[in-house]
Amino acid sequence: MCCILFLGLVLPVFALGRGDKEASSPSVPVPGAPVSGGDWVELEGRLRLVGSEPFTELVLTGADGQDWYLEGPARRALQVYEQRSVRVRGKVELREMLLANGRSLGLRRVLSEITLLE
Repeated sequence: MCCILFLGLVLPVFALGRGDKEASSPSVPVPGAPVSGGDWVELEGRLRLVGSEPFTELVLTGADGQDWYLEGPARRALQVYEQRSVRVRGKVELREMLLANGRSLGLRRVLSEITLLE
């Protein structure tokens, strides 16, 4: 009983000590790991322009087949790399896609605050 009480008091202190380092710099999840809104990720894949004018969107398709929609000021600059492989860093936003009847199609992965990595 004494050991359980000790572990219950000491382990949270160790966990709090590690949190300071993680909060000081944006983290980059391991490829294939689940991401959350607000995470920073580095992705590599092929840029594609999808849709019809005036409703085109720039999409990065990774080797795993996942599509990431690119938004923000860097989107226009990245269009010159259409149909080429690129490596980018950006902030994740997850948006639910809904049909007209309210049925969910899942989450749309959006990258903003994008930087092209050489």
